[in-house]
Amino acid sequence: MARYASPFLGVLLLQACAGPKQSSGNTPDDTDPPSRTFPEVIGGARPAPVVHPASFEPDETLPAVVLLHFWGGSALVEDRVFGLTDRVDADRFLLVMPDGTFDDNGSRHWNAGVDCCGDAAAPVDDVAYLAGLVDELRATWRVGTVTFVGHSNGGYMAYRLACDVPDKFDRMVVLAGSDPVVPPDCVQGHPIGLLHVHGTADDSVHYDADMEAVHTPGAVESVRRQAARTGCDTTTSDLGAADLLWSLDGEESTGVAYKGCPSPVALWTVVDGDHLFLTASESFRDGVAAFALGGAPTFP
Repeated sequence: MARYASPFLGVLLLQACAGPKQSSGNTPDDTDPPSRTFPEVIGGARPAPVVHPASFEPDETLPAVVLLHFWGGSALVEDRVFGLTDRVDADRFLLVMPDGTFDDNGSRHWNAGVDCCGDAAAPVDDVAYLAGLVDELRATWRVGTVTFVGHSNGGYMAYRLACDVPDKFDRMVVLAGSDPVVPPDCVQGHPIGLLHVHGTADDSVHYDADMEAVHTPGAVESVRRQAARTGCDTTTSDLGAADLLWSLDGEESTGVAYKGCPSPVALWTVVDGDHLFLTASESFRDGVAAFALGGAPTFP
């Protein structure tokens, strides 16, 4: 199976995101995060930094977001796309930033399954690892809802978690990820809300079903399956249009949401949108953060 990221993707991402943005420019430093944002680490032998508001009180109940990076990346590099560290203080949540393990090519990854991007030579149980992070988080702080935010390989991992350990969290945001090609036999449990965003020009994890590159049943089918698991109706409603990539003109994206869901399930289709989302708009970032913290699957 073809890999979908270059070993130099992290450098590319950092360089590209240094270009023009619709933001205040308050991006965290790549190598030396402010000391106030990393006062805690969980995960034992696989440490995961926990970012919390500067004015955080130990007895305060806060929602938590766990960031899952793309293949070949890291949590710090992935944050250049989602901009979550910039929102911790204003939106008041805990941000957990774990890293995957190195595969046989020396690239960090999540062992989400055979479609993308397990390493048979060195199997790692990332479901157990990430579920354990949630358990440790809840044992350490007063945690409300938990949301996984995953990009590409991280999105595959989020779908895997929703199937295998649905009682561990509440919502997931998937950017350019996918459910497995073969529908898995999932655990019945807590209904998981989903905001899935996918570009039609994604040349790595294709928007439509594909068995040649990185295997996927396609974005529409992935979201349909999760809607069924969550307990939604089979019908959808339009969510309107939004500008999710500042490199494309106008409101290039349209959304649909499933009806009758106990937790929202929606797909946003980004016409001509790519895989990396290096030019993610502030509308995209605001909408992702809002959904992760319990809001509607829409973008301002």
